[in-house]
Amino acid sequence: MPNSAVLRRSGFTLIELMVTLAIVAILASLAAPQFQRTIANSNLKSTANSFNAAILQARSEAIKNNRSTYVQNTSGTDFSQGWIVFVDNNANSTFESGTDTLVLSSGPLAGGVASIGALTNKTAFRFDSNGYLRTISAAAGTPNGSVGFGLSPNPWGDNVRCIVVALSGRARIVSQATTVSSCPTT
Repeated sequence: MPNSAVLRRSGFTLIELMVTLAIVAILASLAAPQFQRTIANSNLKSTANSFNAAILQARSEAIKNNRSTYVQNTSGTDFSQGWIVFVDNNANSTFESGTDTLVLSSGPLAGGVASIGALTNKTAFRFDSNGYLRTISAAAGTPNGSVGFGLSPNPWGDNVRCIVVALSGRARIVSQATTVSSCPTT
């Protein structure tokens, strides 16, 4: 028969198991906020990359089809509800499903990400047949501008990604640690 002292050393006691689980729970609670921040930053980067890709796709389609192509928000005020890219076949500056060609459609932004503003009041970008950025109407002002995306609510500081579109049609992402008002416009 085995000795009782040997059996006791071959396993964990209930108290040892409870202490181990408590330590694991404390470590997990300390790691959770950092994990949430990592997910939110990943969503922000993904949104900025998707919007930049939409700008590049619109420019490419404008050149390929020899027609004006738009990146337009779907809400009428900002890009938080998504955007569409379309070739304006009838040249009326508005998407019409029977006439215009829908190139790309994007839904609402991922959780925790918001469209936090556009400089020069951008609700759409228009590229001409040469791929240059143009004004949408005479009242629209300068064609170039920036669109900013950030975390909302912003618990980790002002983490902003600006998509800057120059008159040449070139788009780039500028990572900012400040507000959208500091995004460059060219």
